[in-house]
Amino acid sequence: KDKLAIFTRDIEPRIGAKSVYEVKESHLVAMVKAKAMVAPVRANRLIAELKVFFNWCCSLDASDSIALEVNPATRLHQLATDETVDAHGNRKNTRTLSDAEIGLFFQALAVERETYRRGFALMLLTACRIQEIAQAKASSIRDGVWYREASDVKNGEDHAIPLGAWGRALAVGGSEWVLPCERDANKPQRYVWYKVRDRLIKRMTEANGGPVGHWKPHDLRRTVRSNTRRFGIDHLTAEAMLAHKLPAGVERIYDRHDPIDDLRRAYGAWEAHLAAIVREAGLGEVFGLPAPQEAEIAEAA
Repeated sequence: KDKLAIFTRDIEPRIGAKSVYEVKESHLVAMVKAKAMVAPVRANRLIAELKVFFNWCCSLDASDSIALEVNPATRLHQLATDETVDAHGNRKNTRTLSDAEIGLFFQALAVERETYRRGFALMLLTACRIQEIAQAKASSIRDGVWYREASDVKNGEDHAIPLGAWGRALAVGGSEWVLPCERDANKPQRYVWYKVRDRLIKRMTEANGGPVGHWKPHDLRRTVRSNTRRFGIDHLTAEAMLAHKLPAGVERIYDRHDPIDDLRRAYGAWEAHLAAIVREAGLGEVFGLPAPQEAEIAEAA
């Protein structure tokens, strides 16, 4: 699907009518540079597809059919954007939110619509991605456990998330979906959620009296994972919280332990920590946080 999108959006309009023998390096350079001006990372994906295709056209596999002698994509890698640094000059894949920033996060989130309040809170509670939260159906939550089928999980394996008392309260949407939000095949939901994220960062900055580090929704997953050792959560359980596959090898073959009870304790510890931050900020009622006694009764049940 992604390859087809790259072809129809970027390649076909520019060189789709040309024979491969007519395509010059200048054509490809212009295409990549135009894409890089609006989407540098997508330009890198475009480079990769062009190189794979034209490398094949010049390969021995295609010698009897295409037999292209000069590869116009040979030097395209020189146009690639460094993906280890984001547009704000920060190193990628390192951002986490501190406890103080989590407090600012919930303060900023408190004034959003209920759907986004619940959605972002669930992201931070469960370490799930935007699409996973937005596409969750109410029927997938049974007896306080969110059962995610392999087809809906990035690693292709079933994943169960035992929700705590607060998580269960947040997951009650009163409709077919956990989050009753707009669903349009032509408008990826992540864009709407990123707009909410932009508003959150603005409010966090105002409340902080100065800039807070830029973050994206995926950094909420990293925040959860980075706190697991702090709460004594073992490595395998921490990886299971993020629905990561066990590393290849003996461990993956022989470790058939059902992690549901370990996950329940792990998510419970993380929920208790976040709940304490929310209560300290005086936002328990806004976020439907059960009173401590009610939460304990619910967990016992």
